[in-house]
Amino acid sequence: MPNSRTERRFNPLSGDWVLVSEGRTNRPWNGQVEPNVEQEVAPRYSENCHLCPGNTRVSGHKNTNYSGVYVFENDFPAIARASTESPETDAGKPLYYRSEEEFGECRVVCFSDDHSLTLAQMTTSQIEPVIRCYQDQTDDLLSQPGLTHVQIFENRGAAMGCSNPHPHGQIWAQSRAPSIPARECHAMSSYKRETGSSLLTDYCRDEANSEERVVCANEHFVAVV
Repeated sequence: MPNSRTERRFNPLSGDWVLVSEGRTNRPWNGQVEPNVEQEVAPRYSENCHLCPGNTRVSGHKNTNYSGVYVFENDFPAIARASTESPETDAGKPLYYRSEEEFGECRVVCFSDDHSLTLAQMTTSQIEPVIRCYQDQTDDLLSQPGLTHVQIFENRGAAMGCSNPHPHGQIWAQSRAPSIPARECHAMSSYKRETGSSLLTDYCRDEANSEERVVCANEHFVAVV
């Protein structure tokens, strides 16, 4: 796909930076509403699915006949790779029109070759490779020059912007952290300076000890509300 410009624009009222991507409108999704009907059981393989093994995606690229977890570079990335062109400048513009070129890389992670599954329906042995894939992908992306932030997420359902029902998630890596994670990192750094301890470690310990808001916990994870 052509490398379109990606930038982040400054909101002078909130102090936030907002990501703006020209090429994102090329993705195969036009906005949808979830039908209020019981959905049919999905097949293990769909010839019309762009993410199933061996099928051709909208971009013309063909998936391998993969089994298990499969990763590929997003055909319609929200964040473009670094441009070789000279970046636009804000010289002469008011502060409220401030913007900066943003670059990075977007990848898609298919959780399984089974079209009918969701992450919630997968077994522990099926989910473990997904988590390890996330770890490996994060390490790989952060080792690349200029990339400082990695965001991993999954959209579920057409109304949430998910353009394909096949079980998959996304990884976005970029040169600067978005506003909210940047503020959270600043807060954790401030806590570390003031207390000499880790904010999230202390919080996790106290929540686990009180058990008042713990939904579930094991030796590796704790979920609280």
